[in-house]
Amino acid sequence: MPDGLLIDTEIPIIIEVFGMSESDTEYHLHRQFKIDYFTSLKPHDDLWYWDTFNTSSEPSLPPFKDKVKCVLRKDDGFYTTGKSLSEEGEVYSVSCSFNPPIKTTEVKKFDSEQDIKLPEDYKAFFPLHNGARIYESVDDDGVNIGGGLHLFSLDNIKETQEVEYISEHGIPIAHLLEDCYLILDIEKLKSGDSNYLNILEFTDIKTLNLNFEIFLDHYIFRKVCRFGAGLYTQLKTTIEPGKINKRAIAN
Repeated sequence: MPDGLLIDTEIPIIIEVFGMSESDTEYHLHRQFKIDYFTSLKPHDDLWYWDTFNTSSEPSLPPFKDKVKCVLRKDDGFYTTGKSLSEEGEVYSVSCSFNPPIKTTEVKKFDSEQDIKLPEDYKAFFPLHNGARIYESVDDDGVNIGGGLHLFSLDNIKETQEVEYISEHGIPIAHLLEDCYLILDIEKLKSGDSNYLNILEFTDIKTLNLNFEIFLDHYIFRKVCRFGAGLYTQLKTTIEPGKINKRAIAN
């Protein structure tokens, strides 16, 4: 695995920092292997590395995008199906599917009905897709067999709110695994707390200390690490972060 990955660039940039003496032959053979391999990933990915043992000054980083707008979409060749490897070594298919967008007037109507103002980073999702299913496992016939993340449409939210033990904790916006829901904490929304996202596991509610944008970014990025860095050129996260994000990957 690389030391890190920059995703707010025109193409993903793999980050490596080397720092041991050239007398360590095994280390430098491994170093050269990594340089050769990561360089071979062009044009889908690029490599930036710093030899701290021989070079005191840090090389210039590649330019970041002025305004990042990475979206989940199924056109323009973006990722919709692929293969994953389970911890047990079983290869299985996964897919991503996306609902059509809705008008902002529908979102405003929902706000009014709920007597709540949805957070801006979450509302920005609906003009792109009114719900999505991310990394669902599918069988050979393309039938969903579980797993993944189901981001609710506004109608899905209303239907799920009819389940009392869920709605009493807030506004359900997504489903993960069995009986596990992402919940908007209404009290935090009213108080302006940006870390408004909770997770409900059966009847146990836990605070995630995240907002929707960061949760979704982390969720997809963790999956990207499993598939390989090049996947990020095909499947990208929603929303406009408005800031530069650097995502570190442990060795």
